[in-house]
Amino acid sequence: MFNHEPSGLENVGFVRDMDQALIKYIALRDIAAGDELCICYGPNVWFDIVSDEVRGADAGHSPPEADDFLSSIQL
Repeated sequence: MFNHEPSGLENVGFVRDMDQALIKYIALRDIAAGDELCICYGPNVWFDIVSDEVRGADAGHSPPEADDFLSSIQL
């Protein structure tokens, strides 16, 4: 799993290999053990600001609506 960083700050890049239906991930610089892996999601990504209360931070988990949404995604 990767977190997002703006272009130029990420430590992982990717190349799509359409012939083999693969995405190849590439370290853009040395990454130490325990470092977070960050990738630039691209220029069309956005995130809605969500408060800690809505996110479920007090309970240590996501709200039920998020679980319902995630379970509806087909891989």
